[in-house]
Amino acid sequence: MKPELGQHYNRIQIHEMVGGGSKQSYLPDRDGKILCGCFDEKLNSKAPYEIDAGDGPKVLEGARQLAKGNYAIPVFLKRKSNQWEYVDDFNCTGYSEHPDDLYPKKQRRPSAVAVFYLERAFGESEGKAAAELLSQEGIRVLRTHFIKERDPSLGAAKRRAFVENHGFLFCESCGIKQTDFPIDLGMSCFEVHHLLPIGERIQQLATRLSDLAIVCANCHRMIHAEQKI
Repeated sequence: MKPELGQHYNRIQIHEMVGGGSKQSYLPDRDGKILCGCFDEKLNSKAPYEIDAGDGPKVLEGARQLAKGNYAIPVFLKRKSNQWEYVDDFNCTGYSEHPDDLYPKKQRRPSAVAVFYLERAFGESEGKAAAELLSQEGIRVLRTHFIKERDPSLGAAKRRAFVENHGFLFCESCGIKQTDFPIDLGMSCFEVHHLLPIGERIQQLATRLSDLAIVCANCHRMIHAEQKI
């Protein structure tokens, strides 16, 4: 069963939908893979785009584990007691323990010792739904494939360097500024884009911060849509 956008679920239902994991953890996992994210906006004011991590060993372990992965997870936001709204699938694009990315400069909760960044998985929800409608289930298939790894720390480093150079974030495509948004939304509206898409690289190449661009979420979605045409 796949969750539906905007619908609310309790932790038992989420546990069954994602295939196990802890019913209490904010990042339940199984066999070393994070299954989903369950975040309380009272503790994460910039959720679902920026998630604060406390200093608990399992809390940090889960955040680092997600940052090392290269897959999307379903994300749920707490709306009231044991009621979690599914807001879409997201990829982790960065992780940071750098003081400049933490409280009080970034207005995070005082107990935060790390932050990880999430971006909506472009078109993935629609693609999964279509695949489910067309698939014949139960066939045993052995598949081997390669994935092209990303360095999750690059996104955080690019954001930090950009702010140091310009004073605030702005979209390098349409020009909209971080200051055009309410202070608690400005940072989360901007994403980091690879000018040379990872998927088009024939071999491993070094990525410099100059190979990355800061774009608003709207322009980022359009850029990726154009690349698929």
